[in-house]
Amino acid sequence: MDKYDLLEYAGIPKKIRVFLPELGLEKSINKNLYFTGPVGSGKSVKAASILTNKLFEEIHTDSQIELLDPRSDKFDPYYQPFFIYRYKFVNVPRLLQDIKKTFNQKDKINEYDLIDKCCQVDLLVLDDLGSELATDWAYQTLYLIISERYDEMRQTIFTSNLSPSELGKHFTDERLISRIIEMCGKQGIIKLSGKNYRKF
Repeated sequence: MDKYDLLEYAGIPKKIRVFLPELGLEKSINKNLYFTGPVGSGKSVKAASILTNKLFEEIHTDSQIELLDPRSDKFDPYYQPFFIYRYKFVNVPRLLQDIKKTFNQKDKINEYDLIDKCCQVDLLVLDDLGSELATDWAYQTLYLIISERYDEMRQTIFTSNLSPSELGKHFTDERLISRIIEMCGKQGIIKLSGKNYRKF
């Protein structure tokens, strides 16, 4: 198992994982960022690259990888990798969909478990912010997550096709966008441009 395979546990989609070894990793930094730009400009890959670099800094031994590799003699199906509690990459529309699914289920996972996981990880990537339907419920759910991370000063990286001002129009309440702008500061709002890498 290659260490890049571990990124699945952090929630990074395969489509992004396959790019990371080719493109190299972004410098590991400890501040909030907001990547904005057109579709296919590399926002998600940059955010995932920063998360990956931070995660790899903590993987010091091959034994951690062997515990997760089904081909290894040391494979342990019950082993929970430490970093799933510290680093998380989530697609915002999918997160909201997963939270809604818990409403009609009677299993052990409820909406607060999913929200708490997003609130408490050391580094959270909120990917594709602004592409969800701008309902009151979606706003309140995102507000809970972002506001707690703001209060606790936990690192958050946002990606969005919308600029901060456009995101402010997406949500009519200004509290959310004002927190994001304060978290990232002017230097943390990064506009990407260029060709759509998804086109061939």
